[in-house]
Amino acid sequence: MVWQSRSGGVVPARWANKRRRLVLGSGGIAAVPSPDRLGIVVAALARLAAPDDFVAGDYAAGVLHGRVGERVRLLVLLGDARGGRGGVLVVRGQPGVGKSALLADLVGHAEGMQVLRTQGIESESPLPFAALQRLLRPVMRHIERLPARQATALRAAFGETDTPPGDRFLVFLAALSLLAEAAEESPVLCVVDDAHWLDEASTAALLFVARRLGPERLALLFAARDGDVRRFDSGELPELVVGGIDAAAATELLTGAGWCAGPGRRPGPADEADRG
Repeated sequence: MVWQSRSGGVVPARWANKRRRLVLGSGGIAAVPSPDRLGIVVAALARLAAPDDFVAGDYAAGVLHGRVGERVRLLVLLGDARGGRGGVLVVRGQPGVGKSALLADLVGHAEGMQVLRTQGIESESPLPFAALQRLLRPVMRHIERLPARQATALRAAFGETDTPPGDRFLVFLAALSLLAEAAEESPVLCVVDDAHWLDEASTAALLFVARRLGPERLALLFAARDGDVRRFDSGELPELVVGGIDAAAATELLTGAGWCAGPGRRPGPADEADRG
């Protein structure tokens, strides 16, 4: 049995109630006022209801179990970018909660998009623009399309010329312009992992870009760890806090692994321990 929206999206009937909760704002999904964005949510649910080619291995599948709301919100970010609505999201959570698995899952669904990646690294955190240079390196071929002052400032910041680094505003503006130029070619997904370890200059540049996204086909995704010695201060940017899964999902996961008793369950580790 299936459920069909007025926009034509089709999902299994068992997803209908989930779809309603997600659209209304439960589980971190914002209200979707327009029919085109409703279609994006329905399409995201349909993708997650289909056999998942991108979740490889028992570990990844287990980490993503019960994460429908989080995965839909991330897929909506991609859908918006493909439709010319630039967006940003900061994914937060404790170590080991599944942030990296969610990012990898999203990248697996970013077909037809340019995926640019960078990562905060503790040893590089004192180096100005280290993370930004790593993110933009694959699209530096577009720099000739930028205004001359922006191009000069960005090249200087990356140490590509003998010109000393100049006005940081021009560097920030050049980063935004370069990503917008790349997005003219095809939609862009920027993934910034371990954002709490970004160098200060890259942090400032990427937040500048995030606050100015408009009609660009560009999605900017940060992932940051809570409870570390450093915190990524994202200000007013929208956030997705990844916590524990609910009791029903946890029970289903443990039962599937053979840890919970129940009629008809398959033998699992608990049975092996009993036999030992």
